[in-house]
Amino acid sequence: MRRFEREEKRVRRTNRAHRWWLLAIAVISGAAAALLVLLAEVRRERRREESEHAARVFVSAGGGSYHRAECRTIESHDVRAMTVAQAQRLGRAPCAVCGPPA
Repeated sequence: MRRFEREEKRVRRTNRAHRWWLLAIAVISGAAAALLVLLAEVRRERRREESEHAARVFVSAGGGSYHRAECRTIESHDVRAMTVAQAQRLGRAPCAVCGPPA
């Protein structure tokens, strides 16, 4: 075999190996990027749930205010939990006694 042919085979083998490595790197990079996006979505959802849970207020059927859970004015009433934004959309104002978040 001539020297040129041997050199050409070596180059082809090297190019083939490089293509496989590039493909493997692309697949791994894509999987890592997808995993990072998924983790970011999970964190965002967890933060949203925590903020909604932290901003829970309570509304009684007949009142015009929303209250904290420990408010003495709603102790004997049937109440419904909701977010501050939902209570405000219903036209409720913050209780003057317990002072829930506005």
